[in-house]
Amino acid sequence: MTLTPKDLSSIKKVVGDVFHEQISEYHANMVKPEFEKIDQRFEKIDQRFEKIDQRFDRLEAQVKDEINGLKGEFSQQVSKKEFNQLKSKVDIFLRAS
Repeated sequence: MTLTPKDLSSIKKVVGDVFHEQISEYHANMVKPEFEKIDQRFEKIDQRFEKIDQRFDRLEAQVKDEINGLKGEFSQQVSKKEFNQLKSKVDIFLRAS
């Protein structure tokens, strides 16, 4: 039995169709559900990151408030240089009296 090019073409088409059907079925039954599970996991991770971002935003605001409060406190205190200048004036005044 000799196969003609037309026969080979028909066989190739049938095998290709069967192969395509098998691959499509494998994808639908095995691969797609696994990707859906992975997508669900990523959605959960994204939700967790959103919560973490919200927490960091609140923490950042608190830290900035704290820093501004400390800056305000320190701005009311005299520097060491200013203290020493005032001390030398007081010392001069005390010696003079």
